[in-house]
Amino acid sequence: MKTSPLFTAALSMAGIAIAAPSSSYPYSIGELSLKHLIESQTWDFTFTLTERSPSGEAQGSTNCHVGWVNGDVAVPPASPAPCDDTRFHFFFPTGASNDENYDLAIEGPVGTGSTEIIAGPKYQCGPYDGPIGNIDRECKIVNGGAFYVKV
Repeated sequence: MKTSPLFTAALSMAGIAIAAPSSSYPYSIGELSLKHLIESQTWDFTFTLTERSPSGEAQGSTNCHVGWVNGDVAVPPASPAPCDDTRFHFFFPTGASNDENYDLAIEGPVGTGSTEIIAGPKYQCGPYDGPIGNIDRECKIVNGGAFYVKV
């Protein structure tokens, strides 16, 4: 049976529409790294925040970073940390005492939303094996993963 080009194009576009994040996910988080520094007993947290169009297209990115001492509350909701692009701020709604499972909230031009960062196929934790000394543990996004933030 021969398929018409119009039917094939419509089916292809439907697949694209289903795969793209909806407008309720205006931000994505990538290149996330959480490192534990031995000597200072601190955590270093960095990620790239990407703003997305209603169809899911990347509109621009900014870097976000914060550090905190072991045992301290990491960026509470009352004191969100700014990203390099200060239109965006972030905080941990329930703290970050477990480096393998925590919520991350983003405040930005289209509202505030959050996502759960949890160890699995796209976020993994383990011994640090990079070139910088004084770091014993790192959790990071792997395999090109990203987390989408629902607003």
